[in-house]
Parts: sequence; structure tokens; C-alpha cells
Amino acid sequence: MFTLYNAMRESKYNIIKPLESGKYLVFNTFNSSMSIFESKDDYKKYNEYLTDIDEIEYLKNIRVEEEKDEDYSHYTIFMTTACNARCDYCFEKDFKKLSLTKETINKIIQFIKNSSRNSKHVHVEFFGGEPLLYFENIKYISKELIDFCDSNKIKYTSNIITNASLLSEEIVNNLKELNVVNVQVTLDGTKKEYERRKNYIEVYDAYELVLNNIEYALKNKINISIRVNFDKENFDDIINLLDNISYLNRYKTFNCYVMPIYSSNKRNKNVISSDEINNYFEKIFFYMIDKGYIKSEKYFRLNKISNYCNAVKENSYAFYPDGNIFKCTHLTSKKDLGKKYSNVELKSKCNNCKYLPLCQGGCISNKNENSCSTNCYIYKDSINAVFNSILKLNNINDRIKEE
Repeated sequence: MFTLYNAMRESKYNIIKPLESGKYLVFNTFNSSMSIFESKDDYKKYNEYLTDIDEIEYLKNIRVEEEKDEDYSHYTIFMTTACNARCDYCFEKDFKKLSLTKETINKIIQFIKNSSRNSKHVHVEFFGGEPLLYFENIKYISKELIDFCDSNKIKYTSNIITNASLLSEEIVNNLKELNVVNVQVTLDGTKKEYERRKNYIEVYDAYELVLNNIEYALKNKINISIRVNFDKENFDDIINLLDNISYLNRYKTFNCYVMPIYSSNKRNKNVISSDEINNYFEKIFFYMIDKGYIKSEKYFRLNKISNYCNAVKENSYAFYPDGNIFKCTHLTSKKDLGKKYSNVELKSKCNNCKYLPLCQGGCISNKNENSCSTNCYIYKDSINAVFNSILKLNNINDRIKEE
């Protein structure tokens, strides 16, 4: 339970931003309320920005419940660490090349069956390397688990993370039968930049091939999510990419989002630092609004969550091709074997952060020295870009005043 107070008081999670017009934008990360006020203290008159509970305790409570919840089971299966591309930012580039054997596959299937018997929903993510190198194994695993879930009245879904170079018509035509609800594809630029970064092995005209494969999947009503990675080096080309592929917006099952490539390597001149990210995001968000990629503020996911990280959940596992079981795709060193993780108890800097409801402590792998994740809520350093984009979406001719 959480503590109730006798009187309303100001929420810990109000973010107040002065606008160039002299007004004030106030956003509450706990309940996602956003308003524009004439004066700085006007928000204190409205319940959306007040509370009568211990908000920190409430957030801890829902983290606890989420970590104990067995209704939803999430499994990531590394089909292989081999790939037909050689992306320079891939965290697996120095890994030994391994692929699942039939024996290991059957052990994984049995593990999933045993651990999810009390679940209401089983979700499997097929990962790599390039998972479509072994699509027959994906079919086998999917059919086994679909039969199991159907017999036990459990919902079954899956998704695939792929470069889409092997996303043939034959494979696309199998996806719905296998309950694949989403296919995620990464694009890093237009033809020259994309093919340079992917550095494919014996895949020719890869840019055209991948776009053709994506459109065929969309025509067959497969949900496709395009992840666009950007850094300083390819940023201008990413703008060109968004222009080139804007025709895909006509498909209802198409989604596109952008993410900066982060690195702890301070010597990497292409890394976008925290004090630069706001300007980069604003430019790209505004362009995505104009091109029809961002249609509403839902794109920014400014809603309170119960937990961010699958690694903390009771029934969440990642299976490596050698049969080892980890809690996360980013926690795959030997020291991570069999470890349990929790976000219930957080450091004071998290509990005192106004963005806590939106990240709930964030990604567990941040605590691992091999982490490739950011340490904080993705928009924390670029919230002005987000707010300015929401103003633009709502045709409000105003913007955050730079302090």
C-alpha cells in the first residue's frame, strides 16, 4: 500500500519550462498532464499537478508488482551470432560465431514450456546476429510453442529483429501463421552510407533489396518498425533517408523511430554528447513531423511505466546459442550467468529525479561495464526538443525559452 496524506501538495514530478511568449509549459511525468499557464505558479491551483500520496512509494510499489508478475513471460532467443552484415557498432562483432543446434533448441522449448505454464501471455523475440539465416529453426520453435500455448489457453506472440536482407516473399508469407506481430529493421542512411555501415557479405544492392523486402511485408500487413540510428557522421544523410522512405508512411503497419548511437568512448568524435542531443533531436523531430512520421505526442511515450527493463522480471530470459541462459541480451558475459536483477531499490539520484515515472530506474545493463545503453531516460537531456515538437504538433506558435 502507499501512504495517503490529508491534504493535497505539489507533485514531485512537475517539469516547468518558460516559453518565449512569457507563458509557462508544465508537464507532470507521473500522470502525463501537460498545460500552458499565464503565470509560473498557476499550475498549483490544479489537481493534475498536486498529489495526496507518497509518489516515490507508489512507484516502488508498482516496480515490485511488475517484478513478481508471472502473467507475462518474455524470452529472447539468439538464433545465431553469425551475420551477413558487419555493422561497426554491433555489440556482437567480437563474439565467437555460434548457432543453435537442434538439441539446444529443444532444451530451450522445454524451458519455456516449464517456466510459463502459469502465464497468460508468452512472447518470444528472435534475435541474432541475423536470425533469418535460420528461419527454418524459427518456424520449428514457433510451431512448438504455438501448439503448447493453444493447449494451455495462453496467448502467444513473437517479433523478429533483422536487417531484412533475407526477408523474402516466402518468409513474409509465413509470418502471420507464426504469430509474428512485429519485425524490427535498422536503417543507417541512404544507399552509400547504409551499405558502407552494414558492410554486407555477398549481398548486392542491399539498400534497394531491403526497401523492397520491407514494402512487400507492409503490403501483406506485417507490422514493420524501422529503427534509424544516427550520430554526427551520418546525421545529414539520415535526413535524406527520411525523405527517401517517406512513401512508406502510407502503410498503416509502418512505424519509424530514431535513436542516437551512444558510446562511453570519449575519443569517438562521432558521439553526440548530452549537451548536443537537444539540437539534433529537435531538427530530426521537426522534419519527421513535416514528413508525416510523427503524428501525435504518443510517439514520445511520455507515460508512467511500471518497469523499463525485462531483465528484472520473473519470467524473462535470453538464450544464447551455446545454451547459456541470461536475463538480458546485453548481459551475456559468464559473470552474468544465473544472476537475478532488480530495480526495486534505487539510488537517491533516481528517486529524486523528475523523470523517474518515465523510466523507473532504466536499463539494468547500465550497471554492467559492457553496457551499450544510456544511463538515463532517453529524452532527459532533450526534453526541450520534445516539448517544442509537441507544440508544433498542436499548431502552437511558441517554443521553450532557452535558459
